[in-house]
Amino acid sequence: MITQRLYHDDVSKRRFTAKIIAREPTAEGIDIVLDRTAFYPTSGGQPNDLGTLGGAEVLDVLESGDRILHRVEAEPKPLEAGDGDGGDVVGEIDWLRRYDHMQQHTAQHLLSRVLRTEHDARTIGFQIGERVSTIDLDRLRWPDDVWTETEDRLSELIRQAIPITVRVVTRDEAIALGVEKRPEDKDRLRLVCIGELDRNACGGTHVESTAELEIVKLLGTENVGSRLRLTYVAGGRARRDYQTKHASLKRMALSISAAIDEVEPAWERMGDATRALRKELEVRGRELIEMKLQTWLDDADERPRLVARILDESEGPHASAAAYALQSLTDAVLLLGWTSGGKASLLFARSPDVACDLRPVLAEAAEMIGGRGGGRPERAQAGGPKGDELERAIRDAAERVRLMLSTDRNER
Repeated sequence: MITQRLYHDDVSKRRFTAKIIAREPTAEGIDIVLDRTAFYPTSGGQPNDLGTLGGAEVLDVLESGDRILHRVEAEPKPLEAGDGDGGDVVGEIDWLRRYDHMQQHTAQHLLSRVLRTEHDARTIGFQIGERVSTIDLDRLRWPDDVWTETEDRLSELIRQAIPITVRVVTRDEAIALGVEKRPEDKDRLRLVCIGELDRNACGGTHVESTAELEIVKLLGTENVGSRLRLTYVAGGRARRDYQTKHASLKRMALSISAAIDEVEPAWERMGDATRALRKELEVRGRELIEMKLQTWLDDADERPRLVARILDESEGPHASAAAYALQSLTDAVLLLGWTSGGKASLLFARSPDVACDLRPVLAEAAEMIGGRGGGRPERAQAGGPKGDELERAIRDAAERVRLMLSTDRNER
């Protein structure tokens, strides 16, 4: 049996009664088939309605051929005698969700028409999401000024309060009216018409005037395969988007003691200052680690001078400066390790006059910290997730280097 779709005749209907035609148990609940419904099923990029059916929460609404399935969590309660017009159950739509979808879907029609007419861009995909909606266009990029022009044009059409109507026509009539997208499996098409501006074959729910869209805001684009995906919000979503971002901007302005219209230049100045400070800290950090290196080497009581150290986390980023400084020195081997976020890092280096290959030493130490690394005989580095094994890795590496250096001296 075909389910009568009440939303096609009255999109504002929020409460209705209907007869239960079938019940189909599923793993998620019970699928109820009604003789008629105001619940919109997921279709054409528009999500399904939610609400209640006989007091039971409607979890999903699906199309199955000409039938519409209402997935509920429990058996709906039947109507009491005298309630309704002879139906078995009463259904109630979540109107805020429905109206939001009506705004987003109608905005898509208007946006797609503006882009098609004024920029020769075809819409090849559409989806209403939980927070934002998207349309996919048959191109990969577009200049930014197009979006500003498009928003201005949309605002103009919204102010005109163009009536939005529905009419059912034959396929030949649709062709004569210039309807581009026509479902191949239907002889009669339901057209959603935005005045004389746009006619689109569509089974979704829409507002009755462009004025109900209030505002359409384009949020951004991204490339998806061979298409450009445009993100937008309309109506209540656009208002909330503005309110949220304005509140965030106010908090940012307050945090830096600036007026709202001065936040951007103030943040740019802070960014410049931060980058300059980081550069200065980098220089000072390198100088400090180089000074420590000299102290460590002066304190070494063996030859070649062997330094095996675990650095503070703040010193780790400057370890390479110590290894670099070692290249202008003599008679020195440096084994450094540090942790960051629980992960271990190793950096082994030697002066050019010391004849030992640090790569096998590093390989063994890297295995202890659960990682891997590589490099050259005079300098190698590694990283691994086992920060708690760092001390043992450095200690064993130092013993391995001492053994290698001792063997080399004996062979000479």
